[in-house]
Amino acid sequence: MALQTTCAPPFGWRSGGKFCFGLGESSSCWEWVCLTLFLPECYNAVGANGVRGGKVARVFLGIGSNLGFRYANISKGLQLLKRVGFLRRVSSVLETAPVGPQQQPPYLNMVVELITDLSPFELLRRVQKIERAVGRTPTYRWGPRVLDIDILLYDSVKLNLPRLTIPHPQMSQRPFVMEPLAEIAPDVASSVRSGA
Repeated sequence: MALQTTCAPPFGWRSGGKFCFGLGESSSCWEWVCLTLFLPECYNAVGANGVRGGKVARVFLGIGSNLGFRYANISKGLQLLKRVGFLRRVSSVLETAPVGPQQQPPYLNMVVELITDLSPFELLRRVQKIERAVGRTPTYRWGPRVLDIDILLYDSVKLNLPRLTIPHPQMSQRPFVMEPLAEIAPDVASSVRSGA
C-alpha cells in the first residue's frame, strides 16, 4: 500500500501539533495531557521507501490500561512509542468492560497508527519493553494490566506463531478495537470486517 506524502498534522490532531486528552478518573477533577507527537519534518514514503531511507511498515497498535492512573499510563506509553516510529494517527479513548474475568476495573482503549522501520519481532520486543517501563508486571491471561499494547496489523504481513500472530486473531470481534480503528482508518477497518 502506497503512503501519501504529508507535511501537515495527520487526522484527529489538534493545532500546534499537540494531541490532548483528559487526565483524571472523575469528572470533578480533570487535568489535560498534551503530547507533541507531530514531527516538524515531512514524512515522505511511497511503498517501501521513506523513514530514514529504509524499508518502513504501516502498523496499527491497540493500547489499553485498567490499573492505576489509566490516562497517565497511556500517555507514558504514547511518549515512549515515539521512539520506535512515527505516530501518524491517534484515536479517541474508549472506556469498556474488560475481556475475560469481570472482577477487575474497566479498560481505557485506543488505537494508533505507527510508521516504523522495525521488523514485527523487533517491534514486539520494543512494545513489551514499553509495557514494562510503564509498570506492567506478569499476570494471568486477560488479567488487569497497567498497560497493554497489541500489534493489530503490520502492513499485509500474516504470521501465526506461538510468539506473535498478525493480524491480531480477535480484533474483528472486539468493538473496543474496531471502533477506534474505524475512526482513524475506515478503509482498513472495512477490510478487516470483510476478511480481506
